[in-house]
Parts: sequence; C-alpha cells; structure tokens
Amino acid sequence: MCTNGFPANIFASYLPFLKELGYSGTQTSSLVTIRCLSAFTGMTLVPLFYRRINLRTGLALSCLILAAAYFIHSFARSYAGYVVGAACMGLAHGFGGMIPISLLIRNWFRQKRGTAISISTVGMGIGSIVLPPLVVRVAQNVSLPAAFRMTSYISLAIMVLAFLIIRDTPDECGLTPFGYEKAAAETDGPAAAEGRDISRGPRYCMLLGLMLLGGVAMSAAGHYTTLFTSVGYSKEEAALSFSLLGISLTTSKLLFGPMADRFDNRKTSLLFLVLLTLGAVSCALSPLHPLLMYAGTLFMGLGFTPATVGISLYAADFSSAKNYPSLLKDFQRAYMVGGILFTAVPGKLFDLFGSYVISYWMFAGMVVAFTIILLLVYRITEVKCT
Repeated sequence: MCTNGFPANIFASYLPFLKELGYSGTQTSSLVTIRCLSAFTGMTLVPLFYRRINLRTGLALSCLILAAAYFIHSFARSYAGYVVGAACMGLAHGFGGMIPISLLIRNWFRQKRGTAISISTVGMGIGSIVLPPLVVRVAQNVSLPAAFRMTSYISLAIMVLAFLIIRDTPDECGLTPFGYEKAAAETDGPAAAEGRDISRGPRYCMLLGLMLLGGVAMSAAGHYTTLFTSVGYSKEEAALSFSLLGISLTTSKLLFGPMADRFDNRKTSLLFLVLLTLGAVSCALSPLHPLLMYAGTLFMGLGFTPATVGISLYAADFSSAKNYPSLLKDFQRAYMVGGILFTAVPGKLFDLFGSYVISYWMFAGMVVAFTIILLLVYRITEVKCT
C-alpha cells in the first residue's frame, strides 16, 4: 500500500487541487513523469541499495523516504518544491516496490506464488478505496498541506509495522517456505519448477510491450480525477469514482493470482486485459453519462492487475531461477520507462486540445498492442505457465 499505492495512485487525488493553485496540465503531469524518472533510477540502484542492507530494512527505509516526500509537499510553495517531493516519492517506489516484494515472496513461497503476490499487492487497492475521499475532505475542510501531512504520518506508521513484521527468509523464524515439501517431491529437488530463459527477440518484444503497459498504468491512474473534473464532474464525484477503482483493483488482485495458479498466466492475463481495454474506452466516453465514468474506473481497476501482479509472474515464466532477479528488474524498468514517456502526454494533450478524453482512446490502443505482444511472446517461447 505504502511504497506502491501512495506514489502511484493516491497522489492523483491531489492533482486537481494543484491545478486550482494555478499549475498547468503540463506541470501537474510532469510531476508524475518526475516521479517515474526517479523510480526508474531507484530500480536501477536496487542491487546497490540492498547490497549492504536486507530486504526488511530496505522496505522500511523506503516508507521513510515516502513519508519525507509527502512532508516536503506539505511545505511546498512553488513548482520546484513539488518537484523535489515527486523525486523522493519515486525513489521510495523504486527501492520499495515490486522488485524487493517479489524477491521476498520467492524466499517465502515455493508454490502458490501468484496468490501470494496478489495478496501482497492488495494494499494498493485498499489505499485507493480509503484515502482519496479522505484526502479530498481534509484538503477542502482543513487545508492541502494538512492532507499531505496526513499521508506522511500514515507512511511513518507503515514503516514501523514493516520493520517489526517483515523477515527476509523463513529461516529467520525457524520455518520453511510454503509448499517446500510438495515442490521438492514433485521436482525431486529443493526448488519448484521454473520457466526457461527467454531469447533475445521475444525479450525485446516484452520490454516494448511492458513500456506500453507502464504508460497506461502510470498515466491513466494519475489522470482520472483531472479527466472527470475537466468534463464537468465534481471533485467529490471524481474521488468516489476513484474509490471504486480501489475496490475493483483489490478484487481483481485477489482473483488474478489464484486464477493464474489454477489455469495459467497467459489465459488469465487475456481476460483482465480485455477488461482494461473496456475501462479505457468507458473513460473516454465518460462525458456522455456518469455511469460511464464509474464503469471506466471499475473496469480499469479490474484490468490493471497484469501491471501489478502480472509482471513478476511473466518474469518467472520467461526465466530460470538464476536469472529471475535480473529479468524482473529489466521488466520493471521497462514498465517504468513507459510511465516516464507517457505520464506527461495527457497534460500536453489537454493544453493543446482542452481535453483529456483523447488520452484515454490512446490508452485503449496501447493495451490492445500489449495484449498482442504478450500472446505472441508466449506462443514463440512456448513457456508452460505455472
């Protein structure tokens, strides 16, 4: 919830208030771009960051960096101040995001990893349900700085919990990984079955596809409230719709992992990507009727799971155990590059055409392109999904 949801989702609730302060669409979108650039830097430095500290300490420090980011935002009085806060937010996302979380799950689980990753990312959805209406209420009834500080204090509380609860490996608690005995019996060894290493051509195709997916996930989620308020809906209606996104996102995460474990990642991803496409189209049509606004966030929330849970599972399908950390980092970085390239686009299009609607038609096309790439790569590599 903290290092993934707060930078990527919750910050979107603040953007309409920044526009009311006089910042342009390009400036508010650029803050999301800066966050993505900083997150990309953090992901690149993950091996160095965790070389001297363990996963437990690193995740706690990431929560601390995020708390500092929102604290900086609460005192910002110029665009430069928000830039500094966005940069810190991105570092927290890079150091404490899905890379260390996936490695933790790999240490603790030999089977049902899809289900475990799904559960671990549910916090993002819970945060998206609870916090956006609260942020709007505090910002309107108290002040915008107070709303920023509230998020900072929540991040500090999560930092303490993370440090007290998390352990890097089951050995530290005198336990064995979940499914260890069954995996050892099935493979006649200590590890569960892994995918095989992807070849160069399909690898580049996946990197390109994940850039498109990252552009949608990072940019669409960051511009819901500005899209809906720009076409005439109130901030309260936009925040309510964003909370619906959190509910659907949480539900989809609880479904995606078990479905991937039960069936396979390829078929499960296809279903959810179809929902994501329908959501983007509904958002583009949202000026026509309020139900389309709510349908857009509902379907996009249901369809976003390949961008959260899916990437770690794709890396496992396309790599051996030895090369999994490296491929996971490359996949996550490609995803983040997409965010860097596309997060400022909606703001620029708004400044040019006076509408965010065109951006969501673009997002729909990007999801279709990623879906085609993903299915082709699975077919070419003939990976047996676990």
